[in-house]
Amino acid sequence: MILSAAWMLRWYGEKTGSSNYVTAGIAIDNAVINALSQGIHTPDLGGSYTTESFTLAIIKLI
Repeated sequence: MILSAAWMLRWYGEKTGSSNYVTAGIAIDNAVINALSQGIHTPDLGGSYTTESFTLAIIKLI
């Protein structure tokens, strides 16, 4: 769901020519990649983070 929002922001930014939306989408993508590489995983990926704690971790990484 988080990546879907990031992709939507990037798509909208590219469609409208607004680099702010593209930048926001890229920031979210990078935060998710960083979280996963740091071992921040939800149970479906073998971790123990809840949806809420995973989301808070993403927000901190942005």
